[in-house]
Amino acid sequence: MSNKSQLTLMLYIQDPCQLSAVFIILPRPRIFHIFPSAVLPGGRRSTHPPQPQQPPQPPPLLPSYTMSGEITLSCPALAKMLLHAARYPQTAVSGVVLAPARGGGGGGGGGGAEGSSSMSTLPSVTLMDAVPLFHLQLCLAPMLEVALTQIEQRYKSEGLVIAGYYQANEHIRDNVPDFLALKVAEKIAENNNDACLIMVDNKRLCLSLQSAPIIVSQLSAEGKWRSKDKASVHVEEGTLEVVSTLLQRRVQHDVSDFDNHLDDLSCDWSNPQINKLLTTLTAAAARD
Repeated sequence: MSNKSQLTLMLYIQDPCQLSAVFIILPRPRIFHIFPSAVLPGGRRSTHPPQPQQPPQPPPLLPSYTMSGEITLSCPALAKMLLHAARYPQTAVSGVVLAPARGGGGGGGGGGAEGSSSMSTLPSVTLMDAVPLFHLQLCLAPMLEVALTQIEQRYKSEGLVIAGYYQANEHIRDNVPDFLALKVAEKIAENNNDACLIMVDNKRLCLSLQSAPIIVSQLSAEGKWRSKDKASVHVEEGTLEVVSTLLQRRVQHDVSDFDNHLDDLSCDWSNPQINKLLTTLTAAAARD
């Protein structure tokens, strides 16, 4: 048990009479569970929490179908997602993707008269960049809120907004979004009707990419996450070759996420050095 967990339990034991809930931090699947404390006959409360229940299982993604909106991933967006996953192959990683803010206010979520129909007539979206978030604890709500706030402020001047969430699961054959991924994506979708949920397909992540190893989903008109048809998900020309080159050069070890930034403030989660390298490689590929 970590020092943080030990401190939390000591605080509960010192004042059990005022305890209204017991917080248990589970190492996997890295989410917080809140269980009401047990009430004994006579109105007394037990100082021992009841046995934790199994965490709710995420609903499976519905089969893919053709959605009206198309999604295009820029080279920086795809590169940072895959480099982040490649740097920490032993753990799950998460991050967000950014897209240009749409006009008419609403923080890029399409507002006004078309807001009611935006879920059934999704517009095309171009994901311009990605920001790696976590590789240690994906579900620490305070850190997630701080990170999202900093990202919003950092990219506001560039006209970019948070447009989706990406995650790579710990196990190589696991590409299904868990409860955490669905909840974070749903919160993003509350402010952006075009929000997407991207899962990295670990099995297809290799040094010579033939296709983008990702599964992209969006909310349907029924409020269900549906995986998009492959024909409606595109990457910019030359992106796969550039990302393959980065992986072959082991550039993933230069990627910084928000966890790295918390450990060392000199680690910039916007990864300007990666942006500069991508610009150089993209220009070279265009000349060829």
